[in-house]
Amino acid sequence: NLVRCDVATSIAEMSNLEFNVQLDPPATDADECCRQLAAAVRQGGRASCTGGPSNFTVSCALDDVAAVASIRNAVLSGAYDRRASDATRRRVRADRACFVEALEKKRAEDAERLTPHQRQVLDSLPAGCDVHLRAPAGAGKTHWGLHRAHTEIERGAYVLFCARNEALALFACRWIYRRCPAGLERFFVLVDPFAEGPRRARLEGDVLRLVSDATASFSLIVVDEAHHVYADDARRKSVEDCVSATTRRVLLSDASQGASAVAYPPAHAAELTEVVRCSQRVVAGAMAFQLGGDRKLLTASVSEDAGPPLKSFLFDVEDNRFEAYGKYCQAALAHVATSFPGLDLHDRVCVAVPSDEFRRRLLETGAFDSYRVRTAAGASAELAGTSLVVDAIDNLDGLERLVVICCGLDAVKDATRSSLYRAVTRAHLMVVVVNEFLRGGWLEFLGSVRLKEERFDARDALERCRLSAADDAVGADVSAAVEARLSSNCPSAVVAELRRVALEVLEAGAASADAAAQSAVDAWALEVSAAAAALGALGVVDEELAATVALALRKRQEMSLEGAAARAVARRRANRRAADVRALMPPDASDLARRFVVARFVHSEAPITADSVRARWNELQDIEANVLRRGDREAAGRESGLSLDTEALAAATLERLSRLTTAEVPPLSVESAFADAVAAADAATCRNYIRDAVRKALEPKPGGWTKPGGWIFAAARGEPRLGDAARKALVESLTDLDDGPATNDWPARKKAIDAAADKKAGMWAKSEASALYWLDEALREAGLDADDHADLAETLVRQAYFASAFGCLKEEAEALVAERKNDEESCERRLARVALALKEACDARNLRPSLIAADALRKKVLTAWRNGQDLQEAAAAAARAYEHSDRNDAVPQTVWDPSGNRTAKASAMVKFMPFRSASQCHAIGDDAFSYVYTFLHFSLLGTVALVCKRWRAASQDPFWLPDVVCYAWGREGVSGLEQDAPKPTLLDFSITRSVVNVVCGDEATFAVCDDGTLYHWGRRWEPDFERPVLEASREMTMTPTKVAGLADVVSVACTPSGYYHGRGRAFGYTVAALTASGKLYTWGMNVCGQTLHARDTTSRNPADYFVSAPREVIFGDSERTLKVAVGLEFIAVQRTWSIPLPPRDGAAVAANMKSGGTGKSSRVSWAGRFSDDWQPSELRALENLNGVKLAALTAGAFHCCALRDDGSLYVFGHEYGADESNGNLLGLGPRATRFEGERSFPHRATRVEGLPPVTSVAASTYSTVAIATDGRCYSWGDCDGGALGRSNGDGDAPGRLDALRGVRACAGALSYTNGAVASAQGRVYVWGGGAWEGGIGNANGEDVSEVSWAGVPPVYACRGVSLGHKHGFLVFEKGVRGGA
Repeated sequence: NLVRCDVATSIAEMSNLEFNVQLDPPATDADECCRQLAAAVRQGGRASCTGGPSNFTVSCALDDVAAVASIRNAVLSGAYDRRASDATRRRVRADRACFVEALEKKRAEDAERLTPHQRQVLDSLPAGCDVHLRAPAGAGKTHWGLHRAHTEIERGAYVLFCARNEALALFACRWIYRRCPAGLERFFVLVDPFAEGPRRARLEGDVLRLVSDATASFSLIVVDEAHHVYADDARRKSVEDCVSATTRRVLLSDASQGASAVAYPPAHAAELTEVVRCSQRVVAGAMAFQLGGDRKLLTASVSEDAGPPLKSFLFDVEDNRFEAYGKYCQAALAHVATSFPGLDLHDRVCVAVPSDEFRRRLLETGAFDSYRVRTAAGASAELAGTSLVVDAIDNLDGLERLVVICCGLDAVKDATRSSLYRAVTRAHLMVVVVNEFLRGGWLEFLGSVRLKEERFDARDALERCRLSAADDAVGADVSAAVEARLSSNCPSAVVAELRRVALEVLEAGAASADAAAQSAVDAWALEVSAAAAALGALGVVDEELAATVALALRKRQEMSLEGAAARAVARRRANRRAADVRALMPPDASDLARRFVVARFVHSEAPITADSVRARWNELQDIEANVLRRGDREAAGRESGLSLDTEALAAATLERLSRLTTAEVPPLSVESAFADAVAAADAATCRNYIRDAVRKALEPKPGGWTKPGGWIFAAARGEPRLGDAARKALVESLTDLDDGPATNDWPARKKAIDAAADKKAGMWAKSEASALYWLDEALREAGLDADDHADLAETLVRQAYFASAFGCLKEEAEALVAERKNDEESCERRLARVALALKEACDARNLRPSLIAADALRKKVLTAWRNGQDLQEAAAAAARAYEHSDRNDAVPQTVWDPSGNRTAKASAMVKFMPFRSASQCHAIGDDAFSYVYTFLHFSLLGTVALVCKRWRAASQDPFWLPDVVCYAWGREGVSGLEQDAPKPTLLDFSITRSVVNVVCGDEATFAVCDDGTLYHWGRRWEPDFERPVLEASREMTMTPTKVAGLADVVSVACTPSGYYHGRGRAFGYTVAALTASGKLYTWGMNVCGQTLHARDTTSRNPADYFVSAPREVIFGDSERTLKVAVGLEFIAVQRTWSIPLPPRDGAAVAANMKSGGTGKSSRVSWAGRFSDDWQPSELRALENLNGVKLAALTAGAFHCCALRDDGSLYVFGHEYGADESNGNLLGLGPRATRFEGERSFPHRATRVEGLPPVTSVAASTYSTVAIATDGRCYSWGDCDGGALGRSNGDGDAPGRLDALRGVRACAGALSYTNGAVASAQGRVYVWGGGAWEGGIGNANGEDVSEVSWAGVPPVYACRGVSLGHKHGFLVFEKGVRGGA
């Protein structure tokens, strides 16, 4: 195998490492002490011990690099001594000097084995190809690369090792020589200056010298620190000049050093994430200076021991700068000697300095006169002898030492961050920083932290780190440099992309932010030029279009330059043809007519002329005239007395035809559409007559005894007390009379309806009189006001009416009232108990928290109590935490020990702070901060955070931040923003009004606030009927406006955003709102009764088909509405449901009209219609969802999804919708064709198979996306325009979005052919028809791409995504993030 390197087969079995241990006092049981000393090594029984009673020898197994690092760190840091002392109850001291000498001798004799992680990654690499291995510093990539070279050399091949600095090249030569002396003749190196060509190491005494030799042809080229080598064009050329047809490359690059910004040769990529060289604290300390944000969490140390804290010596410079550096370097060496007593520091300590000049001046101070000082190259060249390395950081890349002293590496410029990171990662076990204190430097924060005296825990240390601190500090300068080099009208998406690239270039070794920005802009200019050339070949010259093409290629939204240019030109052509057609349309043409005509031209080559447009217009006029003639003939031929409004009939028929009048889909025949409209009109007439009959039956009249219920109403109250509920209940109980055709027996049908209504009215009168009497008595006994509990009256009366349960009404009334009283008292009682417990705990400590601080403490205690903690203990812990919160101004952490600092300039005002503050400071009072941040605008928090460390800590504390924030993008007006925004922008309204949920319609938005108010902006739900339709359709509410008539709103639903062929936005939409008490309000379009309010289908006035303002839906019962979803012409609701239960006292109940008790369940029902070839229906229940607890109810245009709390998904509705979807909207597999018989699921819900447990679901007109609990995304439905975001499989069943593998999504949304999902961190991925810009044009197709934007503070997690036409929203809530 030419790539894999199995050390186990090529290296002899490694022997154990032995070291001496002394016990004081001597052991009395030597065998037991041997067992305890061996166990303290923590090798799972693979360590052994002999000797006694005072001197013992411990033997450790060196299985792999991880075992070497773990044993080394444990012995040298003293962790082994502490563990052994605790076990033996004696003072144990390992001989560290002997241990290090034995360890280094073994490492020189034996080759370290691969760790399991290294073996897993490297064994996955294919044979016989180039390899690119990325890994963080210390992961062992150089170690593996040299083993690869060693394997090739033993086979007689020639190997070239490329490294930027001479020290690393000589180290590689020494490594090869010690394992294969003869192989040194076949091992060549390429170092700076690369132009001099390959060199070979020659042994002169005990020193290796590099001599030029370019005669060999290489079988393998190993490029170490490849991110530096390939970032330079000259070095790249020198390396590639050595590559022949048979040469294989092994590229080794640092995962943190901007490798993605470097253009590497094609190679199979792999990545290591475990650090085998450094201790846990060294890894944590390096992260502070590392770019990469959350990606840094992937880096972990395999060492079980933390190692000592990183030590800092910050000092003030007064006179002689280098004398001060020499003085504190000596202090650093003394600290190292104290930490490792008896250990010779030669060949184990490295001092990293910024430059050769700095090294010269430092050595002149005499600080290192007692040591044999060498450069890194000099030390690497020596086969024998000892030395202390003092060298510039650029000469140390790829090398390592037990201890690294970072001397003078800090400065007030960005480049020093990379130097500090590179220096820290050279260390195995200890890092010491020696630097003058610099205001604004990267080490300034060391004057504002303190070492927390506790055991180091890597997970806790990561939680305390601000992972994005370095990115934020560098990003501002890079962004400014990029923007300064671009025109002011450059799209923000381009600016964001170039900023990202510039950051990577800077990390790859650019001299400054300006240089990185210039490099990124230059590369962009070349890409735009190439795009412009491709467009020019197509005869198009457009700079803006060229930038669009270049950006699409860079984001991998397009695969080829020619294809991207062709598609961009095609999109522009389609848009221009559509605009040309609209310009030739009559000015008073409706939006429906415009769409009909435009669709005939936009995708064809037909010439656009006034005559051709007029021909299409005349075609629509002819259809309308034909429908009117048919309506007149139908009305004239009726003899049953059932009237027919011909104009309304014609309007309904044209509505059906207009939805299907497109260029691609042939319209339904006029006869079929006409017949459906006639049937719908007859059914509506029957339902309306039932309502009229019920109304007349409930009207009290003189001589009320002539009506079955009239005498009760006249004698008791004069009219039904629950009039609306009575009418609803009677209509519900008479629904069986509106089934079937009524054209031939209409007079007989009316008589039957009248008689049944009179009978039901009498039953209601009896139920109401009895139930209300006992309810009033029960409320009076409980001391409750009847007016505040009117919903109980409806519950009790409906129970008596539908179940004829009169005998136990008294008991039922008392039970309902008792339950209501307990519910109201329980919440208040819990809050009162929490407040009392917290007051007692604060009084015991003489604490007086302010109102806002006390509120936060109450929430904390209540949460702990709900999680099972004792109330008194939770209150005491909260008071104790409040008392001790951040008494010390310094930020507590467990990585750095700043006790060696000697500076008077340190203050709380720092430029860079990589740690989080545990809580707010007490110095000037937390309460003052609370009120300041309460009134500050959310967008200003980043600005005030720059004031000082305390202000930064306060601004980042979740308590001061809003619970929910909302970001919007898209067109002004519909987005709620003052101007167009192509990327997410903070919606100020969401802060000022505390928005908790956002729902998008087509061009409308509704926002629910935490105080229960509902706001609307964008297009209204009904046209302005006083104005022409075209003008009315343009009516927009530009700013968020409160919806009148609503209070305590908890959720809202509206007609989903999407493309409905032939339906203009002027025709409105439907909205539903739920209140905290379970009441349902609906308004908007009511063509099919989807608002659950009555409508007059015989009216010619369009306004009669709309509910102009929110109106409560009267169900006629006392049940609560739990969930609601609104489709195009239907509504679905889940409501509580009273079901019969076994009687509590069988004998008593049997004697009282056979009625039992009642219990609460739930029922899902729908009303309206799922497709235009169905008749609208009143509420119909889905029996198989009875009693099912739902997590969500989501509607598409023609189908509905019910998500159960166990993660299973059920669907009902129409399979293909009005426009013949090319995929099954229900996701139930291949659907039946229209000729084989239609399948539909309106009366039962069917489970969607093939889905894992689902956590959320979203739907548009013709597509659905579901997100599983593990974050995987699935979609199904119509795939036009790339709406499904995938190309695998069809749309008949759920298919996974392969492009989102590795992404843990938490929310998604669909609109038109657009889709978007977001992870908890706010990373947004889009696909389809240009979802991010919000339009159908600029389609990305099924390719999924990530949107580049600034993001949100890390305390927020994404809770929801909402998409509309040309706008969208992201909703974030404070909480713990998860996912990718």
